[in-house]
Amino acid sequence: MSDLHPSIVRFEGKKIHGLLAAGVTMADPGPACAALWKKLIGMVPLKGLEVYGISLNMGPQVFDYFAGAPLAKAASLPENLLVQDIPAGMYARCPIPNMEEMRAAYTLLYQENWAAGHTEYTVNMLRPCFELYPADYAGGLFYVFAPVDEK
Repeated sequence: MSDLHPSIVRFEGKKIHGLLAAGVTMADPGPACAALWKKLIGMVPLKGLEVYGISLNMGPQVFDYFAGAPLAKAASLPENLLVQDIPAGMYARCPIPNMEEMRAAYTLLYQENWAAGHTEYTVNMLRPCFELYPADYAGGLFYVFAPVDEK
């Protein structure tokens, strides 16, 4: 595992247009999430845009996953796209060097409770967390954001 070092940042919030996969299993989320991205990429041109993977309604075994981008609402967008807000607020931002390290980042932030050792913040388990992939992501560095509250 790489050295994953979260930092506290303020995120201004975003309105994301995309698609939802409900009931994704925690044990093996890869296939369902990859299928959702493939479907979205086939519907909407995402070239040149930051894209977001948002984890919602996280339970011990399953969660809902929303894949999308901040798109201007236009007549050219498919009607079946949903809208999901990412709330503004404070987040622990963890840089992830590659896709293979994603599970380690979520484990650090949620199961190993990285924030337990933090003197000012604690992870908020009720708000959505998200992945941010840079424009034209083709592998390599991306970020996981976990919502935090002041202790």
